[in-house]
Amino acid sequence: MQSKLCNLKGKGPRELVSYKEEATEMGGYFILNGLERFIRPIIMPKRNYPMSTVRSSFSDRREGYTDKAVVIRCVRADQTSLTVKLYYLSNGSARLGFWVQGREYMLPVGILLKALIDTTDREIYANLTSYYNEKYEKGKGVVGTPRIGDRAQIILDELHDLSLFTRLQCLQYIGEHFQPIMRELRNESHYIVADAVLNDYILVHLKNNFDKFNLLIFMLQKLFSLIDHTSVPDNPDSLQNQEILLPGHLITIYLKFSIKLLWCSASVLSSEGI
Repeated sequence: MQSKLCNLKGKGPRELVSYKEEATEMGGYFILNGLERFIRPIIMPKRNYPMSTVRSSFSDRREGYTDKAVVIRCVRADQTSLTVKLYYLSNGSARLGFWVQGREYMLPVGILLKALIDTTDREIYANLTSYYNEKYEKGKGVVGTPRIGDRAQIILDELHDLSLFTRLQCLQYIGEHFQPIMRELRNESHYIVADAVLNDYILVHLKNNFDKFNLLIFMLQKLFSLIDHTSVPDNPDSLQNQEILLPGHLITIYLKFSIKLLWCSASVLSSEGI
C-alpha cells in the first residue's frame, strides 16, 4: 500500500474513500490476491558494539562461570561476522569465548592481551584500572576502584600460574592448543597458528593488534562495571542495538563459507598427498 507501483499512491482522503479505503490510510504493507503480506527481515545484533548481557545460559558453560558477559558481533568488510563473548568468572577473572569450526573455545583473557602486543604486566594493570577523558588523557575514574585492581591482579596471576611471562610464550601456548584443530596449518609453526587464530577469530573487524588490545581492555572494563552495578545491561531488543541482515550480505556470507570449505578440504588433501 502506497508504494510507487500502488494505484493509491498520492491519493487524497476523498479519493481514498472513493476506493473504499480509510481516509487516513498510511500504507506500508502489501496486499497480494486479497491477502495482506509482510516482509520480515532478519534482525541481527548491532555490529562491532560490545553489549553487556545477563543470561542464565552463560553460567552453564563450565563450573565457575557466571550469568554475565560482554558480547560483541564483529563484522568484516565482506559482511561476514564472528561473535566473541567475554565471560565473567566467579573468582574475578574472565574468559574470552570464540568459535572455531563450529565449536566455542575459551581462553583466559590475560593470554590474549599478552599475545596481541608486546606488553608488560604493569601496562596491562594500568590500562585496566584507568580511563580516558574527553581529551584522551589517561586517569583514574569509576573503573579505577580497588575491586578492579584485584580482578586485574587475578588475571595476571593466571598467566604466572601457567608460566607465561612474554608474548612469545603466550603465542606458543595458543599455537600448541589450536594446531590440532586447524588442520590446514598443522605443518606450520605454533607462532603462525597463533597469528592465524588472532587474525581470523579474535575481534575480526579490527586489523591492528593494538586496536584489538584496547578493545579487549574496554570490554573488560565494561564487564567489571556491570559486575559492580555502575552500569546496566544493554537491551538487545532496543532498535539502537539491532540491524537488518540484507539479502546481498546473506548471499555473500554463504558464498564465502562454501569457498572456504572447499579451500580447506583441498589444503588437507594436498598435505596428505592425495
